[in-house]
Amino acid sequence: MAIANITDIENYTEQEQAIIEEHIERHFGHYAAVMKEIAPDNVNVDILLIPPNEENNFYSLVTLGFGAHVMDVPEDMKGNFLERAEFVLSLPPDWKPDMNIKNSLWPIALMKLLTRFAIDEQTYFADGHTLQFPAGLFPDPKFSAVMVYKVPFGKEAAYCAFNESYGVNFYQLDVLMEAELEYKVKFGAEALEFNIGNIISPVIDLKRDSYIKYREYNVMDRADYHQGIETNDLPLDPICKYNHMAIFMEWCIEKNLLSESFKKDYALQLKMFSEGKTDLRYFIRDCLNGVIIREFLSLKGDSFASYYYNYDRFEEDNSNPFYPKDVDDYALSYFGKEKYYSKEFADEAYLFVPYDEKYKKEMKDIIASEYWAYFLGE
Repeated sequence: MAIANITDIENYTEQEQAIIEEHIERHFGHYAAVMKEIAPDNVNVDILLIPPNEENNFYSLVTLGFGAHVMDVPEDMKGNFLERAEFVLSLPPDWKPDMNIKNSLWPIALMKLLTRFAIDEQTYFADGHTLQFPAGLFPDPKFSAVMVYKVPFGKEAAYCAFNESYGVNFYQLDVLMEAELEYKVKFGAEALEFNIGNIISPVIDLKRDSYIKYREYNVMDRADYHQGIETNDLPLDPICKYNHMAIFMEWCIEKNLLSESFKKDYALQLKMFSEGKTDLRYFIRDCLNGVIIREFLSLKGDSFASYYYNYDRFEEDNSNPFYPKDVDDYALSYFGKEKYYSKEFADEAYLFVPYDEKYKKEMKDIIASEYWAYFLGE
């Protein structure tokens, strides 16, 4: 490969370099060494080595120079300040960048390959993006891809502004198992992030278990499915999207259909609910990340939910009993056909049903009817 003429290589200006280095020092730590690009091609990308310190007991590698390159962002994404990026990769405190130690330099190779890919393929990286690599890059063969996500070092660390017109995004890197990558491709980055939840650490752990704790096929419902309030600018409190989910969970609580692990994990919240001190809608939003899954239920509850609260099953045959359809049918009965289909409701009439004791009781009666029909019919 021909080495580019030095005048053709993309570099930060002296002012940009000073700003970006100060940003790195302030948010990620003082770098002790620089792994220089020996023969740069198009873009000069060095890697800074930040050793463990009092604030962060781990190594961090930070690219320096990739942000001088303007990535090829799609037309509809331009204007969102996504054109420039640097990457951060964090490693355990016992990691050593030593060529004599087998498999110690793979993080550096990974960062080089990632920047090279964006340049050669004329593409870009942003929060939630993933890239699969051929076998042999990672020390453990169960890992096969990298995920790009917002740096967990605070909001200010995520973006370094040169001026009002442009700046550089900082993205953290993590490695994924093949099954995790397949899950993300099928269900999206948000679904994977839900599984990761609060367990994610900036430090790459090649000995960790799979992030996929809650399979998407076990999800009964999630707030993401009900964005009508926001997309249609409806005059409702966004908490209304949780109304029907809360009713179903309340019924499960009353019928003792929660799993033992769920009751143990959320004992305090359930006690507060039983004492009338909390609203299940806020519990689902704030404690369950807006998602209810079948693992929250006992074996009997799980069996019933897989029959009655299963989007995939209803899509296969819309004659199957389906809780969200019963919620919609209740709204149709409550408002009447003319109002149900009115522009005012924007095809989201179920969100407008008052969340009161009458609604909860009548919906729970419908759930109970389907419950007994399911088990008596087995």
